[in-house]
Amino acid sequence: MARIPQNKPAEGAAMMRDFAQNPYVKGTRLTFHRPVDRNWMIDGTNDWYWPLAEELGIRTMVHAPIWKTELGAIADRHPGLRIIIDHMGIMARCVDDAIGYWVSETAALAGHPNIYVKVSAIPGYSTEPFPNLNIAPYVREMVDRMGPQRCFWGTDLTRLMGHGLTYTDTIEQFTKHFPFTGEELEWIMGRGICECLDWPVRRPPETRPEMTDAHPDGGEALLQACRDLGADYIFSSAGSEWAPVWEALARQAETGAAGPRVPGPDARDDRGGHGHRVHRGDRPGPGRAPARRRGAAAGGQCCAWRAAHRRARRGVLR
Repeated sequence: MARIPQNKPAEGAAMMRDFAQNPYVKGTRLTFHRPVDRNWMIDGTNDWYWPLAEELGIRTMVHAPIWKTELGAIADRHPGLRIIIDHMGIMARCVDDAIGYWVSETAALAGHPNIYVKVSAIPGYSTEPFPNLNIAPYVREMVDRMGPQRCFWGTDLTRLMGHGLTYTDTIEQFTKHFPFTGEELEWIMGRGICECLDWPVRRPPETRPEMTDAHPDGGEALLQACRDLGADYIFSSAGSEWAPVWEALARQAETGAAGPRVPGPDARDDRGGHGHRVHRGDRPGPGRAPARRRGAAAGGQCCAWRAAHRRARRGVLR
């Protein structure tokens, strides 16, 4: 999902036309919750966007907690536009039973067939210990009203890791602790958003050892997607959300499986130039392609991510 300058129609429209031709961009994300953009929904600033997104078939994720009525009106005016509401439409810093108002307000939009909801960032809305069962009824309400086909699981992991949670925890909160059937989980945990974004799921063959039940996490899924695309190397900026990928790369190296690698900082490109240093402490990888990542790990990076990255380096960048 790409971002655009919502207050610059000419530049934003040009970007959207490019996105519409790019099979790897599945939509855009708009925000209306900060002081700078909060009123863009109602003051005309963002009016140019909706008809163009409908014309180009660009799915749109929206974080606009206080503008539910306006979103419903937009959905009515543009029935061909798919709108996906972030985080169940909950206002920031609302927790526990205080989220009930916002959840009900969002669920009331169920009559608009082109509105969908992300049931995401759930642990951040509870002050109770994981698995945060006190807010399970609100998630249940959303799924009952919208239907599991229009409710999409998500993590907002970069914030949740501050709660001491792992990627696996955020999955198991739904699959093991919340009261959903297997059929509901199939839609909520992936099928629904893939169909909404016209992003076909290719089920991995049974012979792929990397995707067995031993490690069925998001890192393995992303690594397998890179294999399917024929990628040789993975480049990324520093981010705690990459921890599952580093773990998957380390397992790949341990098993000797084929797949993309993380390039070392001192590898040369085809023109004889050197790649940029990617992280403090990375060691050179002989024969690697040029590294083009920028920046070192931020001082506030979570220890869990650093540990995962160290394990990946030991496994992949020997």
